[in-house]
Amino acid sequence: MLSTFAFIRSISLCLLILAFTFASGCTSLTEQQRLDTQQKIIDKNQQLLAIFTKKQPSISNDLHNAVGYMVCETNRMMLIALGGQSGLCLLTDNSKGKQTVLDLNSVNLGVGLGASHNQYLITFQDPDVMYKVKDGHFSIKLNNVTKSVQTSPTTAINYESKINLYSLNQEGSIASLAVGALAITPNKSLNDPEFALSNIPTKTTQSQTTQWPYALPFLADQVIAKGYQLPKPYGMGFTYVSVEQQMSLTQLQVGFNGNGTQPYDFVSFDTPITSLTTLQLKADMWVLPFMNVFATIGKVEGDLHANVLIDGDTMLAQLGEDCQGFIKPLSCRLLENKLFTLPIRANVNPTTYGIGTIIAGAWQDWFVTLPVNITWSQSSRNVLDGRSITITPRGGRILHLPRLGRLSLFLGGNYLDSHNTVTGSLTSEAGFSLDYQVSQANVERWNLVTGFNWDISSSLSLNVEYNGFIGDRDAIIAGLTIRY
Repeated sequence: MLSTFAFIRSISLCLLILAFTFASGCTSLTEQQRLDTQQKIIDKNQQLLAIFTKKQPSISNDLHNAVGYMVCETNRMMLIALGGQSGLCLLTDNSKGKQTVLDLNSVNLGVGLGASHNQYLITFQDPDVMYKVKDGHFSIKLNNVTKSVQTSPTTAINYESKINLYSLNQEGSIASLAVGALAITPNKSLNDPEFALSNIPTKTTQSQTTQWPYALPFLADQVIAKGYQLPKPYGMGFTYVSVEQQMSLTQLQVGFNGNGTQPYDFVSFDTPITSLTTLQLKADMWVLPFMNVFATIGKVEGDLHANVLIDGDTMLAQLGEDCQGFIKPLSCRLLENKLFTLPIRANVNPTTYGIGTIIAGAWQDWFVTLPVNITWSQSSRNVLDGRSITITPRGGRILHLPRLGRLSLFLGGNYLDSHNTVTGSLTSEAGFSLDYQVSQANVERWNLVTGFNWDISSSLSLNVEYNGFIGDRDAIIAGLTIRY
């Protein structure tokens, strides 16, 4: 595993240097750029409508009778087990004559291979359905996709016949079977620049007059009036963590045959390397404009391997065993005049609980964050119990990606203080059991962290980070968050 982490460390450093080298070329949209982009989207919308109606003339009647329609152009990709789709949609409300730019993004997990360029036309028969999509739509479903070049639109009817969906694929091919998370959200940078372009509070150059539509965070209207953009206040997601690090062992206690343990100081320890993985469920909310609080629950899987060198004579003396008599206790026959290694081999799967906070803010396209969290672990088998404190100051740059959301690159430090109690029992072939308890802590407190947070839309984000570069701890953290 060390060789894998070393490779990831090298690649991450190279990518980060390249990304920050070119970061200065990516800036926010100006007002004129926003207007120009809107006009290009409207022109493209008319071109796609002409393509659909030319290939299937009956669509003209459908458009005339519909309360509204939405035209989308997307790119889809599936590479082995991971894929996704991203693009822009323009929703037209026929009754009000208004148009709204929407982001369409999806993340797919499954099997498949290929890439395609797709166009969609959706007509709405029910205004309630149209307004639900306009305000934002999220769904998770199994996608069975087989696409090749099409010469005429394919048709599907959904929402109990309340919409008609026409699709075209004129370039590329793809085949996949995957579970997909689809998010359709208003494009804040093109429709309403007064809300956040990324999932942290951001200071703009202009004051705003928009009324915040959510109960949280507190004081939202006041900071918006001063020119700040805020993310959606509530979040739910999953986080995967893989950690490899050296641990120190202290305060060994031993006992025999289930009669309790007592301190035993005359031992020597090696420096074990532990490997743990965990999957956590995380829920968060912005309670103040620059303060997020969160809670986590998860399950840890891993192995703790350590060797403890014990002097048998010293142990017998501390335990008060008399080995001078003709009939010697079993412990004397096992330990007298011997040096042996106590192999601690524990497969651990404790449940973890955590709480924390994030202090965050951004000025234009630069941001800083300070996450702090405390995690407790508790094993049902009483193998591993403890707590850890993590502090991760970081700062970075927000890149604006055409049709692909926002990418936030960051550098920082990671402080971890972890203390656990490991308990267990070893049994010999003769039935003699040796019980032990030992305290465990991580050797190195600080290392460096680098990574990215990809805001696919204002409702969906993916983050990946690597902890390492210095010290003996290597960790990979990845998470998917839905905001609402």
